[in-house]
Formats: sequence, C-alpha cells, structure tokens
Amino acid sequence: MIIIVGCLLLLFVALNMPATQRYIGKRATSFLVHKTGKDIRVGQIGFNIWAELAIKDTYIPDNNNDTLVDFDYVVVDIHLWDLFHNKIHLEAVTVEGMTFNLYKNTSDSLYNFNYLIAAFSSSSSTETKADTAASEGFEFLISEVLLEQVRGNYSDSVSGLFFKGNIHYLEAQADEFDLDKQVIALDEVLLKNSTWSFEQHKLSPDDTTISEPSKWLITMDEFFIEKTNGHYINEPSGLYLYPNINYLLATDVKADIARMDYSAEKLKLKGNDIKYYVGKTVANTARTSVVDSSTSSTQWRVRAEMIALEDNHLVYYDSANAPLPTNQFDPAHVEVNHLTLHINNLDISPTYVDAQLESFAFAISETMAVKAFSGQFHLDSMHLNLTKQHLETNHTKLDFSLKTTFPSFSAFLNSPEKVFINELKLNGEVGRSDVDYFYPLKDVPASIQTIAINTALKGKLNDLHLSTFKIESENQLLIDISGKITGLPEVDSLSYDLTINKLMTNLPTILATAQKQVSEKVQLPTWIDFTGTLKGTTQLVDAQLKMNSQLGSADIRANVDIRKDNEQYDVAISATELALGKLTGQDSLLGKATFNFNAKGRYFDPNKMDATTSLVLKKMEVGKHTLTSGTISATWKNKQLASTINIHEKYLDFVIKTAGAWKNESLTTSNDIKINIIDFKEWNLSEESIKLKTNFILATKGISLDDFSAKTSIEKGNIIHQSGYYSFAPSVLD
Repeated sequence: MIIIVGCLLLLFVALNMPATQRYIGKRATSFLVHKTGKDIRVGQIGFNIWAELAIKDTYIPDNNNDTLVDFDYVVVDIHLWDLFHNKIHLEAVTVEGMTFNLYKNTSDSLYNFNYLIAAFSSSSSTETKADTAASEGFEFLISEVLLEQVRGNYSDSVSGLFFKGNIHYLEAQADEFDLDKQVIALDEVLLKNSTWSFEQHKLSPDDTTISEPSKWLITMDEFFIEKTNGHYINEPSGLYLYPNINYLLATDVKADIARMDYSAEKLKLKGNDIKYYVGKTVANTARTSVVDSSTSSTQWRVRAEMIALEDNHLVYYDSANAPLPTNQFDPAHVEVNHLTLHINNLDISPTYVDAQLESFAFAISETMAVKAFSGQFHLDSMHLNLTKQHLETNHTKLDFSLKTTFPSFSAFLNSPEKVFINELKLNGEVGRSDVDYFYPLKDVPASIQTIAINTALKGKLNDLHLSTFKIESENQLLIDISGKITGLPEVDSLSYDLTINKLMTNLPTILATAQKQVSEKVQLPTWIDFTGTLKGTTQLVDAQLKMNSQLGSADIRANVDIRKDNEQYDVAISATELALGKLTGQDSLLGKATFNFNAKGRYFDPNKMDATTSLVLKKMEVGKHTLTSGTISATWKNKQLASTINIHEKYLDFVIKTAGAWKNESLTTSNDIKINIIDFKEWNLSEESIKLKTNFILATKGISLDDFSAKTSIEKGNIIHQSGYYSFAPSVLD
C-alpha cells in the first residue's frame, strides 16, 4: 500500500515538473499536427494532485491558417470523485490571455474550424454510439469561472450575425448549474472594464416550431458590472442600443421564468449612459415564435426592496419623426440628464403596484427639470392610493393626494357609480414654462407665469362634491368654485350645481385677442368679475350671476335649453352704468346706460323662432344729454318681426315702429319713424332751424348695414351715411 501511494506521489510530482509538462505539450502538438495537418502548438500540459488540468501557450489556426484560438493559460479544476457518481464537476475554470475568432462564410457556409470536425469525425459509428451511451446520465456543473484578457469574434455572414467581446475581467461562482433542470444558482458575477458588440444585419427566419415555455430558474447573490460598454444593432428592425455601464450592482436576484417572477434585494445604477435609437425599419421584420399557450402565463411580477439610480444619462431618438422645437417636449427625441431615482419596497404586476418613491429627479432641457418627486403609490384590484405626493421643479411646487375605491378597473367606464373618491387634494403652484414645455398655452398671455391651485373633492366618480376649487394667477385670474358635478365620465350625462364664489379675470392680452374679432372702435373690459350660481348640463343652463367690470355691472339670470327640437330661453339682464358707447364703438355719441332687458322664447332658427324681448331704459347718456326713460319691445313669430322703440323726454319724442318679414333667408323691413324735437336750443341746433315734425318710411332689405337698400319718403330732413351706419339729422330751410 505504501509503495502504491509513493508511486502516485512520484507521478503527480513528475506531472508538475515544467520539463514533464513541456514534454506532454510536445506530444500533444505532434498528435494534433499529424491528425489535422495544421500548425497547432501546445506549450505545456500539466495535471496536479488536486486534479487541476493546466494548458499553457496554445495556438490553433483555422481553415485559412489564421488565428482560431490563441491563449496563454487555461486551468480546469476537475472534481475526480464526482466522475464515479455520473457527474462532470468543474470546480474552477480559469482562462487568461485568450483570443478566438469564429466565422462562417457565405461562399461555403462552413465554419472556420471545420477541419477539426473533419479530422476527429473518422471514428466509427460504433465508437460514437459507445461514447454517447457512456455519457448518458452525466450531470454537468461549473462552480467557478475566471476570465482575464479574453477577446473573441464571432462572424456569421450567412445569417448576418456578428459578435465581438473584450473581457478584461469576469468572475462567476455557482452553487448549481443544471442545464437539464434549467436551474442556475450563482453566488457572484463580476464583470469589469470590458466591451462587447452584437449586430444583426439580416432578417432572421420565422420560427414556426412549437416550443414549451421556458422553466429556467436563475438566482444570483450578487451581480456587479463596472466600466463596461457595448452596443446592440438590429439593422432590419432599425434598433440601435448603446449601453455604457459605469456601475451596476444587484443583490439577491431571482428570475423565475416559468412564473414570470423577478425580484432583487437591491439594485444600484450610477453614472451610466444608455442610448436607444430607432432608425429606418424593414417591412415584416417581426420574428414569430410559436409557444405552447396552454401552460404560458401573462401574470408577471417584479419586486425590489431598494432601487437607487444616481446621475444617469438616457437618450431615446426616433429618426422616423422630425424633431420638434428645442423648447418643447418631443416624445420621439428625449434626452434625460442627471437621472436620480430612489424607490423602496417596489412590488409591481399587471394588477398590483406598491412602492415608496423617496426621490425622483432629472433634467430634460435647460428649462424643464424635476428637482424632486416623492410619494407613496398603491394600486390593487380595488384601490388606488397616491399619498404624500410632492412634485417640485424650478417653476412648480405641488402637493397632492388621491384615495379611491372601486370594484374593478372596468368600473371607471362601465360603473362609475361604484367608483368612490375618498380624497383628492391638490395644493401648490404651477409654472407657466413647465406647462408650455409639454403643451404650449398660445392663447394665454405671457404675463401669466405662475398659477396657484387649491382643490379638494370627494364622492363617487359620477357624483363628485367640490369643497373647493380655486385657481389664481398673480392677481390676473381668480376662479373660486364649489359645488357638485354628476354624470362623469359620460359627457352627455354630465350635470353640475356650482357656486361661483369668485370668477375674476384681468387679462388685457386675452381681451385683445377678442378685440381683433370686432371693430377697432369697440372697447372690451380689461377685467370682469362674476359671482353667483351655475346649474345645468351640457345642454341646459340655469345661471344666476352678478357681473362687475370697469365698463359697468349687471345682474344676469339665464335659463337656456339648447336640446334639439326643444330650444328654449328665458334671459333677464339688469345693467347698471354700462358703457354702451365703448362696447358698441359709438363712444362719441353714447355714454353709460342703466336698463333692464328680458328675452323669452323658443328656438334660435328664424324659420321657427317664437320670441319676445323688452328693454326698459332707466338712464342713458347721449352726447351731452341724459335720457331717463324709454322702452324697446319686439316680437318674432311665424317669420314676422314687430318692434317698437319709444323715448319720451323733456326735449325729445322719438318713436320707431318696425315691421319685418323673413323670406329666403333674408329680412325685409318697413319702418315708421317719428321724431319731435321740442327745443332746438337744448340740442345745440341753429337758431334758424324750425320745429321739425318728420314722418317717413324706410324700407330695408338685408341684415348687414353695409348691404342696406332704402326707399325713403321724407317730409323734411335728409339721410346721411357715416362710418358704416345710417343716422337721421334735421336740415335747415333755405
């Protein structure tokens, strides 16, 4: 026994001597050269007592005598005792200083190592069957892999696939590596200072074979990548991905492919640069794969106890869409700088979300940057809760919360009465530049730069109660409303019962836009203030409002129904000191007016209209004079118009009676105008003038004063045309 052990020791000592290893290398070289006819060189082959097989300084050429494999050092640590238990267990594999080049040419569709296959395929089929039988039932396991300075190229011109890699340092340790059971359990994966590229330049054929869903279970205690970059190009699909990973750390990683369940204890990314481009695509590039759907699942789940992103840079560019202006958000061309994200206890699936967002910050442009975003998120099949939400940019600062309960997601559309909003609060300020970046406010004046918001509501989705809804902007706009809104989300079912505590606008720019649509002489108020109530639907309105402006005030009561074939209206306006001259562009003739106006009827179409209107004048400034009484009444029925204007003052009697008929979409009228000027001196008329009593008929056709035809019989006086309208003035006798 002692002699046997001694002989074995001598054998292992001899195998570890450099001279013995070089001798074995020469013998291996001679065998391979003779077998293949190629200049294959093996420097040293060693095997020690710990069952480590070491091969050094080896070179293998390819079919064209270019480099196929060239390495400095390869060590394989074999678990000898496991061979007796049908296991091939490689305790450790170490590769240093390796270069390999694999390629397939389109000329012969053969790999560049084909001569090796041919050289070692001369064994009989019996031997092959014996080898296969002998290998059946063996388990394969690699416990540790260490690669240093390994460079490789794979080029397949036939399929259009190309791969390059330069691994500076890769270390992987495994507890289990079972390909048959589809289980990989890794202790550690460490990759540093490496580069890679994978490119596909041809369409891959459709995979029509039916395959079972993958059942891989992959776990890693620690996965770390540092200073490694590469690119993936799929030219037929027009996809280009360039990830430059500066720092990536994941711990306690688990990927259960069969259950689509992915989890990690910790995920950190710092200083990474990832660019994703979408270029011109080739038609029909989608590769189909048939999977047995009887066992597949769409219920995926992703979990992480902590996710931390620090100062990352992301780029998405879709060249199929032309870029938008640089000061506007462009979803097809996005560059995110300084992306920082901290999330705790993330749990997400198609029907469930739970996460604590500690911080989220990034910059898209010089004008748009999120400084802070945080809050608690929870979504399940019956609840949506967004609590303690805080959003802050350079121009915006908002706090908001939302708590809802619902029986199912479909209830938002199908059963809104079952969706209950327990709380919705929004408070803070929104910067104009932030809104403009995503949706330009072209019709809002540039003077509005900040909008303050304070909103609180609750109730069912189809029965919302607004305790407060307040919007204010730098004393130029104020909306303060409370009340109830029902019928959502269907617009046709919408109804409201609102109290307008304050609705004030001081927007000269907006009113200037309206000014362009009317005569330049017309002046519109620069501020308007409303209070009152507003009830109704999208087609029924019941308004009780008080209006104030620098051009006067008015009490407004309006009940309007615009439903088809049921149009009705009942409007009453009580105006006080209303600047009619400025509002009508007759500032030199008319001043302020106080009056009551009423209109009631059915239908707006002149062919069906049945309406009455009345105006009672209490006070109106005309030139230097003030009228203190007067009435205007009008009826429209059966396409017939009848109206009367009466003004009775100390120095003037004025009566106009008008009769009209609507025919062929045109109004033809006849007018009986009587004017009696009691005192010419009071009206600043010439001493030579006489008292005038005039009766004349003015027959008109057309609505527009610029398309006015008249036939006049007049006793004394004349008709003059000034500034696009007609007026009557007395004439002086010769």
